[in-house]
Amino acid sequence: MSDIIQLKVAKYKGVEFLFESATTVGGNRLIKFNFPGSDRQAIERQGKLIRSYPMKIWIQHENYFQDKENLLRVLEDGEKGVLTHPTDGDIDNIINGQFTLTETISELGRARLTVTFEIDDSTGIRVQSGNLVSQVQTASDLLNAQLVVDVSGAYGATLSFLGNFNDALDNVANISTAISTASSLSEQLADEAADFAKLITAFSGSIGALVQQPANLAGSIGALFESLNNLYETPGETLRALKALFPFGDSDPVVATNTVGRVERKRNRDLLRANMRTQSLSFSYLNATQVEYSNTDDLDLAQNELEAQYIDVRDNQLLSNDSLELLDRLRVQAQKTLDNVRVNTRSIITVETPLRPLSVIVYAYYGSTELVPTIADLNNINQNAFVEGNIRILTA
Repeated sequence: MSDIIQLKVAKYKGVEFLFESATTVGGNRLIKFNFPGSDRQAIERQGKLIRSYPMKIWIQHENYFQDKENLLRVLEDGEKGVLTHPTDGDIDNIINGQFTLTETISELGRARLTVTFEIDDSTGIRVQSGNLVSQVQTASDLLNAQLVVDVSGAYGATLSFLGNFNDALDNVANISTAISTASSLSEQLADEAADFAKLITAFSGSIGALVQQPANLAGSIGALFESLNNLYETPGETLRALKALFPFGDSDPVVATNTVGRVERKRNRDLLRANMRTQSLSFSYLNATQVEYSNTDDLDLAQNELEAQYIDVRDNQLLSNDSLELLDRLRVQAQKTLDNVRVNTRSIITVETPLRPLSVIVYAYYGSTELVPTIADLNNINQNAFVEGNIRILTA
Protein backbone atom coordinates (compact mmCIF):
# COMPACT_ATOMS: atom_id res chain seq x y z
CA MET A 1 0.00 0.00 0.00
CA SER A 2 1.09 3.63 -0.52
CA ASP A 3 2.49 5.44 2.48
CA ILE A 4 -0.30 6.79 4.67
CA ILE A 5 0.66 10.41 3.84
CA GLN A 6 -0.23 9.81 0.18
CA LEU A 7 -3.85 8.97 0.96
CA LYS A 8 -6.52 11.60 0.25
CA VAL A 9 -9.46 12.84 2.32
CA ALA A 10 -13.19 12.25 1.80
CA LYS A 11 -16.10 12.79 4.18
CA TYR A 12 -19.37 11.03 5.08
CA LYS A 13 -22.02 12.65 7.28
CA GLY A 14 -19.40 15.11 8.47
CA VAL A 15 -16.82 12.45 9.45
CA GLU A 16 -13.53 12.71 7.57
CA PHE A 17 -11.58 9.63 6.50
CA LEU A 18 -8.64 8.69 4.32
CA PHE A 19 -9.19 6.52 1.27
CA GLU A 20 -6.93 4.41 -0.89
CA SER A 21 -9.28 4.12 -3.85
CA ALA A 22 -12.71 5.49 -4.78
CA THR A 23 -14.62 3.72 -7.55
CA THR A 24 -17.73 4.95 -9.34
CA VAL A 25 -20.08 2.26 -10.65
CA GLY A 26 -22.77 3.30 -13.12
CA GLY A 27 -23.99 2.90 -16.67
CA ASN A 28 -27.17 1.18 -17.89
CA ARG A 29 -29.28 -1.67 -16.55
CA LEU A 30 -29.36 -4.30 -19.29
CA ILE A 31 -31.06 -7.65 -19.83
CA LYS A 32 -29.50 -10.01 -22.40
CA PHE A 33 -31.65 -12.33 -24.50
CA ASN A 34 -29.98 -15.34 -26.13
CA PHE A 35 -31.67 -17.70 -28.59
CA PRO A 36 -31.14 -21.45 -29.12
CA GLY A 37 -29.17 -22.21 -32.27
CA SER A 38 -28.18 -18.59 -32.78
CA ASP A 39 -24.91 -16.83 -32.09
CA ARG A 40 -26.65 -13.48 -31.75
CA GLN A 41 -28.17 -11.76 -28.77
CA ALA A 42 -30.64 -8.97 -28.08
CA ILE A 43 -30.26 -6.31 -25.41
CA GLU A 44 -33.08 -4.65 -23.50
CA ARG A 45 -32.12 -1.43 -21.76
CA GLN A 46 -34.07 -0.83 -18.54
CA GLY A 47 -32.84 2.65 -17.73
CA LYS A 48 -29.81 4.01 -15.94
CA LEU A 49 -27.94 2.06 -13.31
CA ILE A 50 -27.96 4.36 -10.28
CA ARG A 51 -24.40 5.19 -9.34
CA SER A 52 -22.71 3.57 -6.37
CA TYR A 53 -19.35 4.37 -4.82
CA PRO A 54 -17.22 1.50 -3.46
CA MET A 55 -14.29 2.79 -1.37
CA LYS A 56 -11.25 1.38 0.39
CA ILE A 57 -10.90 3.42 3.56
CA TRP A 58 -7.97 3.59 5.98
CA ILE A 59 -7.97 4.47 9.67
CA GLN A 60 -4.49 5.64 10.58
CA HIS A 61 -2.42 5.40 13.76
CA GLU A 62 -3.06 8.90 15.10
CA ASN A 63 -6.32 9.12 17.08
CA TYR A 64 -7.07 5.58 15.91
CA PHE A 65 -9.72 4.55 18.41
CA GLN A 66 -11.62 7.86 18.27
CA ASP A 67 -11.55 7.97 14.46
CA LYS A 68 -12.65 4.35 14.28
CA GLU A 69 -15.55 4.97 16.66
CA ASN A 70 -16.70 8.06 14.74
CA LEU A 71 -16.63 6.30 11.37
CA LEU A 72 -18.37 3.13 12.57
CA ARG A 73 -21.05 5.24 14.24
CA VAL A 74 -22.13 6.89 10.97
CA LEU A 75 -21.79 3.63 9.03
CA GLU A 76 -24.17 1.87 11.43
CA ASP A 77 -26.81 4.55 12.11
CA GLY A 78 -28.93 3.55 9.10
CA GLU A 79 -29.58 7.17 8.12
CA LYS A 80 -29.04 8.92 4.81
CA GLY A 81 -26.38 11.62 4.62
CA VAL A 82 -23.99 13.58 2.42
CA LEU A 83 -20.92 11.93 0.92
CA THR A 84 -18.18 14.39 -0.02
CA HIS A 85 -16.67 12.48 -2.90
CA PRO A 86 -13.11 13.32 -4.06
CA THR A 87 -14.16 13.99 -7.67
CA ASP A 88 -17.97 14.31 -7.65
CA GLY A 89 -18.23 16.79 -4.78
CA ASP A 90 -21.17 16.61 -2.36
CA ILE A 91 -23.67 13.84 -3.15
CA ASP A 92 -26.94 13.86 -1.21
CA ASN A 93 -29.13 10.97 0.00
CA ILE A 94 -26.27 8.50 0.43
CA ILE A 95 -26.59 5.40 2.57
CA ASN A 96 -24.10 2.59 3.04
CA GLY A 97 -24.73 -1.11 3.22
CA GLN A 98 -22.47 -3.75 4.73
CA PHE A 99 -18.89 -2.84 5.52
CA THR A 100 -15.86 -5.00 6.27
CA LEU A 101 -13.31 -3.83 8.84
CA THR A 102 -9.91 -5.51 8.71
CA GLU A 103 -7.54 -5.05 11.67
CA THR A 104 -4.18 -6.80 11.48
CA ILE A 105 -2.33 -7.72 14.68
CA SER A 106 0.99 -6.67 13.12
CA GLU A 107 -0.40 -3.19 12.38
CA LEU A 108 -2.31 -2.29 15.53
CA GLY A 109 -3.61 1.23 15.22
CA ARG A 110 -4.07 1.00 11.47
CA ALA A 111 -7.03 -0.67 9.78
CA ARG A 112 -8.81 -0.82 6.44
CA LEU A 113 -12.52 -0.81 5.67
CA THR A 114 -14.23 -1.68 2.43
CA VAL A 115 -17.64 -0.08 2.07
CA THR A 116 -20.02 0.77 -0.77
CA PHE A 117 -22.03 3.98 -0.65
CA GLU A 118 -25.39 3.88 -2.43
CA ILE A 119 -27.81 6.59 -3.56
CA ASP A 120 -31.15 6.11 -1.81
CA ASP A 121 -33.16 7.85 -4.53
CA SER A 122 -32.70 9.54 -7.89
CA THR A 123 -32.21 12.98 -6.36
CA GLY A 124 -28.81 11.88 -5.10
CA ILE A 125 -26.99 12.93 -8.26
CA ARG A 126 -26.82 16.68 -7.99
CA VAL A 127 -28.43 18.82 -10.67
CA GLN A 128 -26.79 22.18 -11.29
CA SER A 129 -28.95 25.27 -11.39
CA GLY A 130 -28.37 29.00 -11.49
CA ASN A 131 -25.26 30.80 -12.70
CA LEU A 132 -22.57 28.14 -13.03
CA VAL A 133 -19.73 30.66 -13.47
CA SER A 134 -20.73 32.41 -10.23
CA GLN A 135 -20.51 29.03 -8.48
CA VAL A 136 -16.97 28.60 -9.83
CA GLN A 137 -16.20 32.13 -8.57
CA THR A 138 -17.44 31.23 -5.10
CA ALA A 139 -15.43 27.99 -5.02
CA SER A 140 -12.31 29.84 -6.19
CA ASP A 141 -12.74 32.58 -3.56
CA LEU A 142 -13.06 29.99 -0.78
CA LEU A 143 -9.91 28.18 -1.91
CA ASN A 144 -7.90 31.40 -2.20
CA ALA A 145 -8.97 32.47 1.30
CA GLN A 146 -7.88 29.12 2.73
CA LEU A 147 -4.50 29.39 0.98
CA VAL A 148 -3.89 32.64 2.86
CA VAL A 149 -4.59 30.77 6.10
CA ASP A 150 -2.19 27.98 5.11
CA VAL A 151 0.74 30.33 4.51
CA SER A 152 -0.07 32.45 7.56
CA GLY A 153 0.09 29.41 9.83
CA ALA A 154 3.01 27.48 8.33
CA TYR A 155 5.48 29.99 6.86
CA GLY A 156 8.31 31.36 8.96
CA ALA A 157 11.95 32.35 8.42
CA THR A 158 13.92 32.31 11.67
CA LEU A 159 16.10 35.43 11.85
CA SER A 160 18.88 33.56 13.66
CA PHE A 161 19.25 31.36 10.57
CA LEU A 162 20.78 34.12 8.43
CA GLY A 163 20.96 31.89 5.37
CA ASN A 164 17.26 31.10 5.68
CA PHE A 165 16.28 34.75 5.97
CA ASN A 166 18.32 35.72 2.91
CA ASP A 167 16.91 32.76 0.97
CA ALA A 168 13.39 33.82 1.94
CA LEU A 169 14.09 37.35 0.68
CA ASP A 170 15.28 35.95 -2.66
CA ASN A 171 12.31 33.62 -3.00
CA VAL A 172 9.72 36.29 -2.23
CA ALA A 173 11.47 38.57 -4.72
CA ASN A 174 11.06 35.75 -7.25
CA ILE A 175 7.28 36.01 -6.75
CA SER A 176 7.31 39.67 -7.74
CA THR A 177 9.48 38.94 -10.78
CA ALA A 178 7.38 35.95 -11.90
CA ILE A 179 4.08 37.83 -11.68
CA SER A 180 5.52 40.87 -13.46
CA THR A 181 6.92 38.69 -16.25
CA ALA A 182 3.70 36.73 -16.70
CA SER A 183 1.64 39.94 -16.75
CA SER A 184 3.63 41.32 -19.69
CA LEU A 185 2.48 38.60 -22.10
CA SER A 186 -0.78 40.36 -23.01
CA GLU A 187 -1.89 43.96 -23.45
CA GLN A 188 -3.12 45.42 -20.19
CA LEU A 189 -6.10 47.67 -19.54
CA ALA A 190 -4.75 51.17 -18.81
CA ASP A 191 -6.63 51.80 -15.56
CA GLU A 192 -5.95 48.34 -14.16
CA ALA A 193 -2.29 48.49 -15.24
CA ALA A 194 -1.66 51.54 -13.05
CA ASP A 195 -3.09 49.83 -9.95
CA PHE A 196 -1.20 46.64 -10.73
CA ALA A 197 2.10 48.53 -11.08
CA LYS A 198 1.54 50.18 -7.68
CA LEU A 199 0.93 46.81 -6.05
CA ILE A 200 4.05 45.30 -7.59
CA THR A 201 6.14 48.28 -6.46
CA ALA A 202 4.76 48.14 -2.93
CA PHE A 203 5.29 44.38 -2.73
CA SER A 204 8.87 44.59 -4.00
CA GLY A 205 9.67 47.42 -1.59
CA SER A 206 8.44 45.60 1.52
CA ILE A 207 9.87 42.12 1.04
CA GLY A 208 11.93 42.27 4.22
CA ALA A 209 8.88 43.09 6.35
CA LEU A 210 6.66 40.58 4.55
CA VAL A 211 9.08 37.69 5.21
CA GLN A 212 8.77 38.42 8.94
CA GLN A 213 4.95 38.69 8.83
CA PRO A 214 3.53 35.57 7.14
CA ALA A 215 -0.08 36.78 7.33
CA ASN A 216 0.80 39.99 5.47
CA LEU A 217 2.89 38.02 2.97
CA ALA A 218 0.02 35.66 2.22
CA GLY A 219 -2.47 38.51 1.89
CA SER A 220 -0.14 40.48 -0.40
CA ILE A 221 0.35 37.52 -2.73
CA GLY A 222 -3.41 37.07 -2.88
CA ALA A 223 -3.85 40.77 -3.72
CA LEU A 224 -1.37 40.44 -6.60
CA PHE A 225 -3.37 37.54 -8.03
CA GLU A 226 -6.62 39.49 -7.70
CA SER A 227 -5.08 42.44 -9.54
CA LEU A 228 -3.62 40.15 -12.23
CA ASN A 229 -7.07 38.62 -12.70
CA ASN A 230 -8.52 42.07 -13.55
CA LEU A 231 -5.64 43.21 -15.72
CA TYR A 232 -6.87 42.19 -19.17
CA GLU A 233 -9.84 42.70 -21.42
CA THR A 234 -10.60 39.01 -21.98
CA PRO A 235 -10.48 35.82 -19.86
CA GLY A 236 -8.32 34.21 -22.55
CA GLU A 237 -5.56 36.78 -22.03
CA THR A 238 -5.75 36.28 -18.26
CA LEU A 239 -5.55 32.52 -18.74
CA ARG A 240 -2.41 32.96 -20.84
CA ALA A 241 -0.68 34.93 -18.08
CA LEU A 242 -1.71 32.41 -15.40
CA LYS A 243 -0.41 29.53 -17.52
CA ALA A 244 2.98 31.25 -17.75
CA LEU A 245 2.99 31.80 -13.98
CA PHE A 246 2.07 28.23 -13.02
CA PRO A 247 5.61 26.74 -13.23
CA PHE A 248 6.76 29.01 -10.37
CA GLY A 249 9.44 27.22 -8.36
CA ASP A 250 10.67 24.92 -11.13
CA SER A 251 14.13 26.47 -10.87
CA ASP A 252 14.29 26.35 -7.07
CA PRO A 253 17.65 25.07 -5.79
CA VAL A 254 17.78 21.61 -4.25
CA VAL A 255 17.91 22.02 -0.45
CA ALA A 256 19.34 19.18 1.60
CA THR A 257 17.29 18.56 4.76
CA ASN A 258 20.15 17.53 7.03
CA THR A 259 19.85 20.42 9.53
CA VAL A 260 16.96 22.14 11.29
CA GLY A 261 17.66 25.35 9.40
CA ARG A 262 17.66 23.66 6.01
CA VAL A 263 14.41 21.84 6.81
CA GLU A 264 12.84 25.26 7.46
CA ARG A 265 14.32 26.69 4.27
CA LYS A 266 12.95 23.87 2.14
CA ARG A 267 9.55 24.06 3.81
CA ASN A 268 9.27 27.79 3.11
CA ARG A 269 10.16 27.36 -0.56
CA ASP A 270 7.82 24.40 -0.98
CA LEU A 271 5.01 26.23 0.78
CA LEU A 272 5.24 29.31 -1.46
CA ARG A 273 5.58 27.16 -4.57
CA ALA A 274 2.41 25.26 -3.61
CA ASN A 275 0.61 28.52 -2.86
CA MET A 276 1.58 30.17 -6.15
CA ARG A 277 0.65 27.17 -8.26
CA THR A 278 -2.63 26.57 -6.47
CA GLN A 279 -3.72 30.19 -6.79
CA SER A 280 -2.71 30.16 -10.47
CA LEU A 281 -4.87 27.08 -10.98
CA SER A 282 -7.74 28.55 -8.97
CA PHE A 283 -7.93 31.66 -11.16
CA SER A 284 -7.33 29.54 -14.28
CA TYR A 285 -10.44 27.48 -13.52
CA LEU A 286 -12.43 30.69 -13.15
CA ASN A 287 -11.20 32.23 -16.41
CA ALA A 288 -11.41 29.00 -18.41
CA THR A 289 -15.15 28.85 -17.75
CA GLN A 290 -15.58 32.33 -19.26
CA VAL A 291 -13.59 31.89 -22.48
CA GLU A 292 -15.53 31.80 -25.77
CA TYR A 293 -14.07 28.68 -27.40
CA SER A 294 -13.94 28.52 -31.20
CA ASN A 295 -14.47 24.77 -31.19
CA THR A 296 -14.46 21.73 -28.91
CA ASP A 297 -10.83 20.96 -29.80
CA ASP A 298 -9.80 24.22 -28.15
CA LEU A 299 -12.02 23.39 -25.18
CA ASP A 300 -10.46 19.91 -24.90
CA LEU A 301 -6.98 21.47 -24.92
CA ALA A 302 -7.94 23.88 -22.14
CA GLN A 303 -9.45 21.10 -20.01
CA ASN A 304 -6.40 18.85 -20.50
CA GLU A 305 -4.06 21.65 -19.42
CA LEU A 306 -6.17 22.34 -16.34
CA GLU A 307 -6.21 18.66 -15.43
CA ALA A 308 -2.41 18.41 -15.75
CA GLN A 309 -2.05 21.40 -13.44
CA TYR A 310 -4.56 19.89 -11.00
CA ILE A 311 -2.57 16.64 -10.81
CA ASP A 312 0.61 18.62 -10.13
CA VAL A 313 -1.03 20.66 -7.36
CA ARG A 314 -3.03 17.79 -5.84
CA ASP A 315 0.10 15.73 -5.21
CA ASN A 316 1.68 18.49 -3.13
CA GLN A 317 1.68 17.33 0.47
CA LEU A 318 2.09 20.87 1.88
CA LEU A 319 -1.50 21.84 1.10
CA SER A 320 -3.75 21.50 4.13
CA ASN A 321 -6.66 19.07 4.05
CA ASP A 322 -9.02 22.06 3.99
CA SER A 323 -7.30 23.43 0.89
CA LEU A 324 -7.29 20.03 -0.81
CA GLU A 325 -11.02 19.64 -0.19
CA LEU A 326 -11.76 23.13 -1.52
CA LEU A 327 -9.54 22.48 -4.54
CA ASP A 328 -11.46 19.29 -5.33
CA ARG A 329 -14.77 21.13 -5.04
CA LEU A 330 -13.52 23.87 -7.37
CA ARG A 331 -12.33 21.30 -9.92
CA VAL A 332 -15.67 19.50 -9.93
CA GLN A 333 -17.62 22.76 -10.28
CA ALA A 334 -15.36 23.98 -13.10
CA GLN A 335 -15.68 20.67 -14.95
CA LYS A 336 -19.47 20.81 -14.74
CA THR A 337 -19.47 24.39 -15.97
CA LEU A 338 -17.17 23.54 -18.90
CA ASP A 339 -19.41 20.59 -19.76
CA ASN A 340 -22.25 23.10 -20.01
CA VAL A 341 -20.07 25.33 -22.24
CA ARG A 342 -19.41 22.33 -24.49
CA VAL A 343 -23.11 22.02 -25.33
CA ASN A 344 -22.99 25.37 -27.13
CA THR A 345 -19.51 25.02 -28.65
CA ARG A 346 -18.97 23.93 -32.24
CA SER A 347 -17.32 20.59 -32.94
CA ILE A 348 -14.83 19.93 -35.74
CA ILE A 349 -15.82 17.32 -38.30
CA THR A 350 -14.10 16.12 -41.47
CA VAL A 351 -15.91 16.12 -44.82
CA GLU A 352 -14.80 15.01 -48.28
CA THR A 353 -15.21 17.48 -51.13
CA PRO A 354 -14.36 17.60 -54.86
CA LEU A 355 -12.00 20.27 -56.20
CA ARG A 356 -13.56 23.71 -55.76
CA PRO A 357 -12.81 27.11 -54.19
CA LEU A 358 -12.83 27.18 -50.40
CA SER A 359 -15.36 30.02 -50.43
CA VAL A 360 -17.79 27.84 -52.41
CA ILE A 361 -17.41 24.99 -49.92
CA VAL A 362 -17.99 27.29 -46.95
CA TYR A 363 -21.05 28.84 -48.57
CA ALA A 364 -22.49 25.38 -49.28
CA TYR A 365 -22.33 24.45 -45.59
CA TYR A 366 -23.18 27.73 -43.86
CA GLY A 367 -25.13 29.78 -46.41
CA SER A 368 -22.55 32.58 -46.24
CA THR A 369 -18.80 33.10 -46.66
CA GLU A 370 -18.32 34.68 -43.23
CA LEU A 371 -16.40 31.68 -41.89
CA VAL A 372 -13.92 31.40 -44.79
CA PRO A 373 -10.99 32.80 -42.71
CA THR A 374 -11.85 30.48 -39.82
CA ILE A 375 -12.05 27.35 -41.99
CA ALA A 376 -8.86 28.39 -43.83
CA ASP A 377 -6.99 28.67 -40.50
CA LEU A 378 -8.45 25.38 -39.36
CA ASN A 379 -6.99 23.62 -42.43
CA ASN A 380 -3.81 25.71 -42.83
CA ILE A 381 -4.72 26.73 -46.37
CA ASN A 382 -4.90 29.95 -48.35
CA GLN A 383 -8.35 31.53 -48.11
CA ASN A 384 -8.84 31.70 -51.90
CA ALA A 385 -7.32 28.32 -52.74
CA PHE A 386 -8.99 25.52 -54.63
CA VAL A 387 -9.16 22.51 -52.30
CA GLU A 388 -10.30 18.93 -52.46
CA GLY A 389 -10.32 15.77 -50.36
CA ASN A 390 -10.75 15.82 -46.60
CA ILE A 391 -11.55 19.27 -45.19
CA ARG A 392 -12.10 20.09 -41.53
CA ILE A 393 -15.16 22.22 -40.87
CA LEU A 394 -17.16 23.35 -37.85
CA THR A 395 -20.60 22.03 -37.08
CA ALA A 396 -23.34 24.59 -37.68
